[in-house]
Amino acid sequence: MNSSRQSLVSSKPEKSDFPACSSLLIVLIALTCLSASCSVKRVEIPPHEEANLREEIARKGKIKSIESVFSIEFRKNGSPEDGDAVLRLSPDNFDLQVYSHGLLAADIRTINNEIKSIPPLSRIVLRMLVDGLRSSFFWWSMEEYNARDEGGKYIISNSARTVLLNRKTLMPEEQAVEVEERWLIKVFYDEPKLFGNVMFPSGMRIELANQSVKLKIETLSITDY
Repeated sequence: MNSSRQSLVSSKPEKSDFPACSSLLIVLIALTCLSASCSVKRVEIPPHEEANLREEIARKGKIKSIESVFSIEFRKNGSPEDGDAVLRLSPDNFDLQVYSHGLLAADIRTINNEIKSIPPLSRIVLRMLVDGLRSSFFWWSMEEYNARDEGGKYIISNSARTVLLNRKTLMPEEQAVEVEERWLIKVFYDEPKLFGNVMFPSGMRIELANQSVKLKIETLSITDY
């Protein structure tokens, strides 16, 4: 990601130590101010622009499922592992198969809201994959969000998630998600690309604690009914 791009998160991928009552938005603004000397100008979005933004998010909210094939790279303490993956995703279901050298290396899915994985994986890896991928692909799935203009970017946020959007493309550039263990998942998106008739980021990097996963999307399709 371009180093000049405004950052939503700090460079330290650690577990959140802030009190539960603290808003993720307040934390992120504070970190941004520290790194940019509070020079980023925050302004209200003009009413017609905010209406267009909310209309676009509402339109994406009609998407019921996403299927994608992508290359994937895991990193733990700097050591990479490469593979390929197939993802079938909806707001209620998660189905991911990861392959290495053509062989099934991991099968992760949700069954009755319970995460199952073969082989068993650590909680951090499962959170990074399940919550990270779900939030990354369904970035617009956010209830009771606020929207504002900051530094020429749109920022939409609620108590648990903050997404920075490109003002022209309305595509995500960064995201921060606080999950149940109060870990902070960070997402950095690549430039958007057209997959058939669907515009979507061409890849993303998801970070949690000392681990990360990077994907390059090869195919993507959606169901919107």
